[in-house]
Amino acid sequence: MGAIDVIDKPLSQRQLLDRYQALISDPSYASWPGRFELNGWGQIIMTPPANTWHNAVAGRLARVLAAALGGEAFQEGAIAVEGRGVLIADVVWCSSAFFAQHGGKGVLEAAPEICVEVLSPSNSTKEIEEKRAGYLAAGAVEVWIVDPVGRTVAFFSAEGARGRTSFAVDLSTLFDLRRTGRSRAFRA
Repeated sequence: MGAIDVIDKPLSQRQLLDRYQALISDPSYASWPGRFELNGWGQIIMTPPANTWHNAVAGRLARVLAAALGGEAFQEGAIAVEGRGVLIADVVWCSSAFFAQHGGKGVLEAAPEICVEVLSPSNSTKEIEEKRAGYLAAGAVEVWIVDPVGRTVAFFSAEGARGRTSFAVDLSTLFDLRRTGRSRAFRA
């Protein structure tokens, strides 16, 4: 094309992993608020910091998943998805076997069994649909979309929307504000 070698197709998973590792290792980005993702072309997508209620729901969900299912559950799971980018799931749960195989890496090369997006005002419907499709394409068994304001959880598998999760998890107190002593007037 010219003297500059431009990107002419989405990056491979290896290229995404290398580019993301360089980004998160760069000390000049260490104090930036929010989090970074990469799109399939390797461009940086910066997400603003989440609010307190979003973080509380994500933290609760990680604890509930680990307690109910064992394995590992954590927030901010980075997953390199071929042709789609490095996506950050708000919460992930993975079996002990998955974690033994993939857990020592800074960025996961496959999606854990459960990937969760907790909605924020900065999300778009298109973004959430693309992330859901990306997690499933990378091997997630289920993707959960949590609405902390509407206090709902939607479940998806490769076959589409599900009425409930196939995992033995009780989510009945996920949005219970009495746990924190806050009134129901608290808004995200």
